[in-house]
Amino acid sequence: MRCLVPLDMATVLASVRKTSRLLIVEENPYQGGWGGTVASIVADEGFELLDAPIRRVAAECVPLPFADALEDEMIPTAPKVIRAIRDLLAY
Repeated sequence: MRCLVPLDMATVLASVRKTSRLLIVEENPYQGGWGGTVASIVADEGFELLDAPIRRVAAECVPLPFADALEDEMIPTAPKVIRAIRDLLAY
């Protein structure tokens, strides 16, 4: 998605209709991030389109650390996203 305002849910639902899956990746914390809103709308408006649970890869619910090594542990990284994709495809 290019932007969140306005939220283009028609495109998201069209993608879910085509793939029957939804993976949301965001750097915001898991609790309170925009991904929860997208997941909620898809669950309300497109639940019958899903063949697997909605999955989210988001930052940990902790204060943002200053050290780079610690930051890499809390935010979504390529290996975390790849693992989520594989898990979702294997469902």
